[in-house]
Amino acid sequence: MSHPVYEYRPLKNLNSALVVLLYIFVALNVFSLISDYMEMQLLTKYLDGEFVSDEMIESNDTRQALLGILILGFLIVLYFVFGKWIYRSSANAHFLAPSYMTHSPGWAVGSYFIPILNFFRPFESMKEVWQVSAVQPDQEPADVSTPGFMRLWWALWLITRVTGTLVFYVLKDATVVEQFIVADKLSIGDGVCIILLSLAAIRLVNRVSEAQQDRGEVPLESEGVLVCLECGESIDAAAAACPMCGASVQTAQFQFGG
Repeated sequence: MSHPVYEYRPLKNLNSALVVLLYIFVALNVFSLISDYMEMQLLTKYLDGEFVSDEMIESNDTRQALLGILILGFLIVLYFVFGKWIYRSSANAHFLAPSYMTHSPGWAVGSYFIPILNFFRPFESMKEVWQVSAVQPDQEPADVSTPGFMRLWWALWLITRVTGTLVFYVLKDATVVEQFIVADKLSIGDGVCIILLSLAAIRLVNRVSEAQQDRGEVPLESEGVLVCLECGESIDAAAAACPMCGASVQTAQFQFGG
């Protein structure tokens, strides 16, 4: 059976950039939590009959709006970089063990955007990537257990899909101060989950990247043949070097052939 050819590219630089973005996203969400709390306090004062000036209301609305725009814009960048990391980690796994992988790099990213499918398929794709990346010489990828940090990451992802939806619908229908206070409370809970999710994601990308770095660029044995990009010679995946030109299998000079 033939498999699409993917190039192995180390995740180190992409991983570092993604981790920095995730830490910045954590900081932004901490500011958002504080801002939501300040708004909730302001609305509570209003309900209690305390004086709330128009300037205080306008300042609060401006702060919330600017912070919301900033987080949304940053989230778009973060999604793009995270998607690129997911694609690259999956492509590397396809290079290492194409016969084991059942989800293409494109689907590993695209499944996040498909309703219903996005409740389980992205996790399945990442699980495959982890198993191929963390497999030991005496193991088969299917025997590699799914670590707790990966389960936690996915559980938090699903939770934030629910909490984010609740915040959206409560705000959409809010017409009185009490409803806005409820929305702020939900938003604070959602923010806490997002922060925990971001920290779990940092753990995930670091561990997968480290596993692929430790694993190296040598495909699993019994994965068919490799094609040398230097001379085009086909060799066994377990070989140490190309018999034609001598290029080492340890380099990125080989790709899987059909």
